[in-house]
Amino acid sequence: MLSLLDATISTSFEEGSEEAKPLRCIRVSFTRAPVELVAITFENYYVAALSISHTHARSIEAPVRGTHTSGRDPTWTTVLPEIPLMADSNREDDAQAHHEILGSQLSEAFDRRRVSTLRLECRQPSTSFRDFELRKLRFYTLSEVECAPAPARPP
Repeated sequence: MLSLLDATISTSFEEGSEEAKPLRCIRVSFTRAPVELVAITFENYYVAALSISHTHARSIEAPVRGTHTSGRDPTWTTVLPEIPLMADSNREDDAQAHHEILGSQLSEAFDRRRVSTLRLECRQPSTSFRDFELRKLRFYTLSEVECAPAPARPP
């Protein structure tokens, strides 16, 4: 059974240069890190492409439990190279579709059983859609299901 993970989410926006695409970064710090990440779900709102990175350093705003290296920017490792969320970044056809990313889709080198912080990079190169984001962003793990003991067998 899937269980919703508690996380702190912060967003930043970078306009980018003529060569670079506008970028919205979503930083996710899990409250009870490290956690096992099984799935990510969201509703797209005009994000053309998405990539995901991770670090073991926690954000300064998140509760510190000995894992944040203060005074140094974290090192990010890509766990999901850029994937398209829209077939055409200039058309609205699939711009508000629901998406699910399973842990099995992430890099094999990524230990999804020990996740502390993620960075989701949302890109939208089209000037037609200046407002873009991921909505209803949810992160899931497997929950332990308590089973009732099996009834005793009669003698």
